[in-house]
Amino acid sequence: MVDTAPAAVDVVAVVHVMRGALRHHLLAARRHLSYVLRGQPHQPGLDEQIVQTAVDDYTRPAAG
Repeated sequence: MVDTAPAAVDVVAVVHVMRGALRHHLLAARRHLSYVLRGQPHQPGLDEQIVQTAVDDYTRPAAG
């Protein structure tokens, strides 16, 4: 079981350093899962859940 909240924090830290696009968010989430689970299977879409948690909790809407 992976807690998406701490995973989101890790993803935000990686993306902040990389200043990348959404693709980097997913890559950071996948790296986090790879590190935490050490090759164990995980539920499909978990990386997307982590990215969504990161976006929801740690980003601000663009000023329009």
